[in-house]
Amino acid sequence: MYLINNYIFRQWFSCFIYVLGFLAVLFVCQGIYNFLLDLLRAGESLASIVQYFVIDLFVLLPILLPVSFFLSILITFFGLQRSGQITALKSFGLSLFQISISLWIVAVVLSLFILFISSSLIPKFVERNFEYTEKIDLQNNQNEITNISETLTFENFNSRRLWFLEDFNYSNNSGGYSVLHQMDDSGNEVSRIISEKSVFDSDLETWLFSNGTELFFDSVTGDPLRSVRFENKQFLDLEETPNDFLLFNKKFSELSLNQLRRLLDLVPHGIKMREHILIEFNAMLVAPFYSVILVALSIPFAARANVRTGLLIEVFRSISSVLLFFLTISLFKNFGLNLYMSPMFIALIPFLIFSTYGIRLFWRQ
Repeated sequence: MYLINNYIFRQWFSCFIYVLGFLAVLFVCQGIYNFLLDLLRAGESLASIVQYFVIDLFVLLPILLPVSFFLSILITFFGLQRSGQITALKSFGLSLFQISISLWIVAVVLSLFILFISSSLIPKFVERNFEYTEKIDLQNNQNEITNISETLTFENFNSRRLWFLEDFNYSNNSGGYSVLHQMDDSGNEVSRIISEKSVFDSDLETWLFSNGTELFFDSVTGDPLRSVRFENKQFLDLEETPNDFLLFNKKFSELSLNQLRRLLDLVPHGIKMREHILIEFNAMLVAPFYSVILVALSIPFAARANVRTGLLIEVFRSISSVLLFFLTISLFKNFGLNLYMSPMFIALIPFLIFSTYGIRLFWRQ
């Protein structure tokens, strides 16, 4: 049995390397076409440009690895079936699961590896590449970027602070007319900062308000108690950052695992938004284990391809099953809350449905 599993693994691994290499070169070529001239115009060195594309390729690994895994399984088992090797192994009394046990082990190891890099390494690399793209934008559109500003409102539910910033510019983390309300546990306003300008110091991680007034209120009656004028005042107890403001302006599906975790820290229990964040967070935790589903939706179809059914028909059935799997994930993410399901169950139910379907496919073989 060891010799058979080792043979299957070697056949698959050689195919996997070719497919992964082809897809990696394809994505690198696309990145070079889109960004090489911009990086050169920004004055980046050759080492920095190479580093950018290496990091960009590493960020794509959670996508490249499962896709390469799926395609290489199809190619390998179609080849084994066409040469009659699968039929020969079955004639010795081996089930399809026993024949493919090495690939199931690879799927679990691959899933754990993707989970590790997605939760620890990739968020850092994404931020590194974001610095490169930001530098490109500043170089190519300096006048436009400098003038880009917007009015921001942000509520920190945990610290009970409400921010209002006019003409906030992300390129230098500064805002115009700024108002910061501080509430107590009962929701009554206890203080307010009003200033003509606010700046976030990214080195010290503090906020500096200029030409403003700090007002204090009675928490019971709401009457003003006193006001303090200031020209420049630094507030060390404000833990909010412009990055927090940006998180709420993005789609949850565009955020990394660490960014979603930060949002969960900012949004307390009982807020409807938190349930949507939890759905995306749990879906991202489950996503690395999709490699297991891809094994179940590829091998049974490839192993039954023959002259009667046809190769292309089984390829179509396998790919259609995978597409249906991802469509089911999307449907449950968008409509699961309307069915009063928990966020964790919404993330798990497509996995459970297609795991059952995959087991049924293997059982029929």
